[in-house]
Amino acid sequence: MDTLSYVVACNILKLRARAGLSRLALASEAGIGQDTLHDIEHACINSSVRTIDKIADALGVPSYQLFAGWYPPHSKAAPLIEFLLKAL
Repeated sequence: MDTLSYVVACNILKLRARAGLSRLALASEAGIGQDTLHDIEHACINSSVRTIDKIADALGVPSYQLFAGWYPPHSKAAPLIEFLLKAL
């Protein structure tokens, strides 16, 4: 099972690549340090909700999109959660 920080990291990396942004460009746009973004993208640290919001805003996506693909471990609701996230 993937941890939440790993899922967030993968989603940020995917969206950053899709947007054609360097790590420095995204960090600057989000108003966070490049080292902090590196650590978030490599799931080395958990970031605050405020930082997630800043990154999502800089990527031009809603914050919940950074959590797509995650659901609580052993959740029977996992398929429903996935469906709802994709529908948003």
